[in-house]
Amino acid sequence: MSRSTILLKLACTTILLCIALAIPVTKATVSCSYIKDNIGPCLEYLESGQRLSSGCCPYIRKVNSMGVTKADRKSVCECMKSAVIADPGILGLYALALPGKCGVPNFVIPRAFTDCSKIN
Repeated sequence: MSRSTILLKLACTTILLCIALAIPVTKATVSCSYIKDNIGPCLEYLESGQRLSSGCCPYIRKVNSMGVTKADRKSVCECMKSAVIADPGILGLYALALPGKCGVPNFVIPRAFTDCSKIN
């Protein structure tokens, strides 16, 4: 094999390796700790239907933006579900209404009985 053939194969292999390394690996963007630790601004509304604090809707929009892929949406559902279960004072009626109040009508705050495996 000639020297130029070896160099050409080496160059092609290097280019292919660079391309392979440049392809982003899909990684879950869901942070359960963020979801659980930052639900606070929404609790007054979720527990009593009272005042919707200024920090609540940005939180709902942020959590909604985490659900990019189907797997992410399932993870968001599971994380939200565990946050809701941890606070028995959250009332389902207000949980259902909150996403619409925040302009995110397609977002669902799961309840204890929600089957997150069926999320699309």
